[in-house]
Amino acid sequence: MDGLRTTRVLVVDDQRDEAQGVIDALARDGIGAIYYSQDVERHPDQPLTGVRLATLDMNLENLPSPDPPAATAAILSVLGRLIAENNGPYLAIAWTKHPELVEEFTKRAAALPCPPVRVIPLVKAEVQADDGSFDFAKIAAEVQSALHECYPLGLLAFWEQMVHKSSGSIMEMMPDGNSWTDESKRTLALLWRHSAGEGDPQDVKLRALLEAFNALQFDAIESDTALLDSETANSLVDSLDIGEAPSGGSDLAARLNRRLLFGVALPNVASGNVYQPGTIVSAEEGTFPTIDELLDDMAQPGKKQELIEAGSLAVAMEITPLCDYQHDKVRRARFVCGIAVGPERSNLIKRSDFVCQTPVVWFDNEPLCGNRIVAWNSHFIVSVPPNQVPQGEALVRLRQLPLMQVQSWIGSHATRPGYLSVR
Repeated sequence: MDGLRTTRVLVVDDQRDEAQGVIDALARDGIGAIYYSQDVERHPDQPLTGVRLATLDMNLENLPSPDPPAATAAILSVLGRLIAENNGPYLAIAWTKHPELVEEFTKRAAALPCPPVRVIPLVKAEVQADDGSFDFAKIAAEVQSALHECYPLGLLAFWEQMVHKSSGSIMEMMPDGNSWTDESKRTLALLWRHSAGEGDPQDVKLRALLEAFNALQFDAIESDTALLDSETANSLVDSLDIGEAPSGGSDLAARLNRRLLFGVALPNVASGNVYQPGTIVSAEEGTFPTIDELLDDMAQPGKKQELIEAGSLAVAMEITPLCDYQHDKVRRARFVCGIAVGPERSNLIKRSDFVCQTPVVWFDNEPLCGNRIVAWNSHFIVSVPPNQVPQGEALVRLRQLPLMQVQSWIGSHATRPGYLSVR
């Protein structure tokens, strides 16, 4: 059932009829909500993720004069069980006519594994129509005001909705009618055949098929972004106040580059996988260059030893064109070799056409750990049979777009015409 699990709005209330009124108000604008009370037996086995709005009854015991510490402890206990630590930012609507409960909750919510970024106090009676139903427009106005006050959440929630919508673009490709199942199988078979090799195991084929889905989804996101109307854009950025960005070499920039440029390594031999050369078994000794050989070619004069002492690491990245793997045409896995160094030593590397550097990237695990710059060397292109590359030994994987840039750089360097000159 994972394909059906999603949470955007959480409603916590021990008065089911009042909770239903909130859910009905949201439903009129097409917003789905999930409801829980204090009943632990009804709580999910795993805390929820993806919640962006939580509407919370501050007086779960429905007492005429609730005690702030006790009432707050009750709702905090429920919220701590329901919202996962990695949920991300969300707004909380505090339903109560007792302002002291909101003050107590706001103060103590900071101790939650994932606290709300903003608490919106609302009195239910003030957003209800004469017939007792909830006025969605009034609720939405309060939420919209809070989103403007914490600008990034509004923008990120809008983007998150675009991603959700774009995933449906794959469903839209499938034909309608009674033949849906058969025709959909034909569509998937076509993608399957051209996204993975015939001899690949099923898990490799599935990963390749899902990567094809990613490309189709990106097309939908890109189209929606291009067609974004000015009114929507203005509503999202009219409170824009980003402030001064950190320098390009900051830890924040390095962590962003990790997500932009590098992903989790694939367990099979795959384009973009980055290895330590020593983990690749070669029938010919000396196939891969040592760190000494690399630095002899790449270090500024007299700086080789300093780079060695600074913990420079030899790395090798698989650069075979993706289509060769998809069509079972790989006879030898091809690698470009290079070094990973700390950014404070990057000025000791030669600036030359045969060297291609990444920006500063934060890596999570040893031996690539901390801030590093990876410099590839087009003088050291190595190939070995794929069966000599161990499964599951790659450190990380360079994503497809930056990998294509490296492949293009290698190709342009290898095909430069050169000429004879007297200098």
